Amino acid sequence: FNTFVKQQPTAGLVLRYEDLVREPRKVLTSMLSFLGLIEEESVFRFHLSKAGVHTRGHPNAGNLKKGFFISSIYRWKRELERSQINEIERICNNIMQQHDYM
Repeated sequence: FNTFVKQQPTAGLVLRYEDLVREPRKVLTSMLSFLGLIEEESVFRFHLSKAGVHTRGHPNAGNLKKGFFISSIYRWKRELERSQINEIERICNNIMQQHDYM
């Protein structure tokens, strides 16, 4: 996808999860603008909505009701074994560097 976006910058957008949860308004505003959508305040209050994802037993409903939170940032580094982290970094080194994960 990164290659695609480099070749077709108006056809795709790469967002980092960490940026989204740290600065949701900034990232969502950018994303909505990229998509040509009107920014509505309700987008920033998704966690207060009555959407089915909150009411129909979705496995992540509890977290979605919290709104944006940063406690899951880099959780993989805390929860995976060192050997697993080493393997991920070995396989994904280039892309991780491109997106400031190393």
